[in-house]
Amino acid sequence: MPYVPLLISTVLVLRRTIIGDLGPLDAVEIGCGFTVFVAVILRQLVTLVDNTKLVLLLRESERTLTHQAHHDPLTGLANRALFERRLDEAMAGHHGEGTPFGLLFVDLDDFKAVNDVSGHAHGDAMLERVAQRLRQCVRDTDVVARLGGDEFGVLVEGLEEPEKVAFRILDALGEEISASVGVVICADHDPEATAASVLSRADKAMYEAKRDGGRGLVIHS
Repeated sequence: MPYVPLLISTVLVLRRTIIGDLGPLDAVEIGCGFTVFVAVILRQLVTLVDNTKLVLLLRESERTLTHQAHHDPLTGLANRALFERRLDEAMAGHHGEGTPFGLLFVDLDDFKAVNDVSGHAHGDAMLERVAQRLRQCVRDTDVVARLGGDEFGVLVEGLEEPEKVAFRILDALGEEISASVGVVICADHDPEATAASVLSRADKAMYEAKRDGGRGLVIHS
């Protein structure tokens, strides 16, 4: 650390300048003082660079932790907590400004059999494929989340778009993956509707689709 030599050099320079009892500075002393001064400047630059790197690492860590707190680790989709928060925001906009939205509840059919027969690794791979296909069926403004297990939620803005998204999802999953979809469209204002009640209605619509044989959808408006 060059700060102690700098302090000593500064004291000597001031003493010679003010008191003058040690005579004028020679070339060696001037060179040493200049070297110490340059060392201090370089040390400060190194400290500044290190601090900048540390700040960038901390910001990246904060972004990573925030993402992990709000996203599913397997699929990368929004988790239930983030989905419910966005659903609350959509409900607030619906009550305040009359903005319509749709909620889709997607549940894979007989997914337990996939894990039991083919193993959990195969089941995880299927969940990742489902997540990728769900993303391809929505717009950037829509929200896709893994609500837990083999259950997925999709939050869609607009009046007619939820039905189109539901059909696109069934087409995207194809014959390979069977799923039941419950759809709730919030268009007309209902002052008693809440995010929890809409999610419950979508869940019930999904189970109606399962009772009808699966690989289909039921729409409530």
